[in-house]
Amino acid sequence: MQQVTPTENLDDHSTLPTSNTWTCEQNNTNNAYNVVPSSGQVNNNNKNNSYAVFAVAESDRLLRELFNAEGDCYKNKKMRFDAARFHFHLAEIFELHQSIWTESYTPTTSICFILTYPRYREVFAAKYRDRVVHHLVAPFILKVTEAVHKHNGNISHGNRPRLSAQTAAEQIQRNMRDYPNGVVATMDVSGFFMNICRDMAYEVFVKFCDKFRPDGYSDSQIQQMLWILYTLIHHDPTSDCVRNSPISMWDLIAAHKSIFNANGKGLPIGNFYSQLIANLVLSVWGRAIIDLGLDCRITQFVDDMCVVAANAKIVGIIRKESERILSEMHLTLHPTKYYIQPVRHGVQFCGRVIFANRMYINNRTVRACKNSIKQAIKAGANIKNAKRLLNSYNSYIGFMCHMQSYKIQYQLMKMILDSPYNEFLYFEEKKNQLVCKMFDMYKPHQQHLQEIRDLKRYYKLTS
Repeated sequence: MQQVTPTENLDDHSTLPTSNTWTCEQNNTNNAYNVVPSSGQVNNNNKNNSYAVFAVAESDRLLRELFNAEGDCYKNKKMRFDAARFHFHLAEIFELHQSIWTESYTPTTSICFILTYPRYREVFAAKYRDRVVHHLVAPFILKVTEAVHKHNGNISHGNRPRLSAQTAAEQIQRNMRDYPNGVVATMDVSGFFMNICRDMAYEVFVKFCDKFRPDGYSDSQIQQMLWILYTLIHHDPTSDCVRNSPISMWDLIAAHKSIFNANGKGLPIGNFYSQLIANLVLSVWGRAIIDLGLDCRITQFVDDMCVVAANAKIVGIIRKESERILSEMHLTLHPTKYYIQPVRHGVQFCGRVIFANRMYINNRTVRACKNSIKQAIKAGANIKNAKRLLNSYNSYIGFMCHMQSYKIQYQLMKMILDSPYNEFLYFEEKKNQLVCKMFDMYKPHQQHLQEIRDLKRYYKLTS
């Protein structure tokens, strides 16, 4: 049976046979699709005919993966207008498929804004159409990055399945138990995301992709995914963006922490692929430190790095080597964010105060939670504000539940119950957590039922 290779130009049919051709997709076990090249007509026919094979399966696969990526993306974006518009106008997926298949895809306008907590930070958010592409390429990236991180001994915990800042803290705690008379040190990279060289980031990924070839991807699929990733990494979001924060807010962040001042460098915070690639870039540092063979343990959470070592001399060697390794990657170790103390003194890492046998929440997070409660009280108690306060409080409690924080939870609960919000909210103790809940009468479905009762009562009285 003749195999037909698809042409680079989809409008050029010169390479197609003049007779009917099979597609690579079958209809059932005894029946397949065949195409008439001259007209493009598609029919079903039995498999006894000796037609040539037209390789359209790759295009079909890409389309299916785009539908799956859009479904994953839509799960958490159902309340957004642009997500609903794209989801219910699926012709846009076919347009997106065509642009990727012909390698003419380019990211569209991003939304740029400034986050104010815990510090001022610039964030770029892609439009929904581009988020679908991020979800399309993410499984491919994850196959490579997960293989690399596992090879490094799972020392990196940022933006990985089933791993988090909490698992990083628990690993540090185990390391501290292994070195009870040792030292613990933390350090990070100065302006990490904004100073990542895009060419270097892509080359690092390609290198690891060759070394840890992702399962389930053909050569052509890998090349297609690499092309998409190259397009995303090398896209400059500042060339096409809408600022949703006042321009004056950019004066509140350091110049080296804005992509607008990065001179062609940097990956935008807010895009999923940026987080994955950034973690992969720093895995180079992790592997290099491991290969030194020193008496120490290391843990990473994005650009936050923690070293537990037998003595301070080892930490000094690691810091010096880190400066060299990062400089080769066009990155700089932060000159002042450096902490080193005996293990018994503990260490702060990712909002936690970690000791070998216990863990606390840091004071800044407690202050932030108290401030959110005070602001809610100042705004006035009503159902809408009560729901916001409930969600805010429970998110903080979800963060605290892995630490020794019951007394702090009790203080926060008392703040709420001593306010007018006690009309709407109450608390239940569950697994050492004081969980905030709303009285049934104020829940949305109960409110709707009451409106129906009031309406029925009104018409009964007026009839």
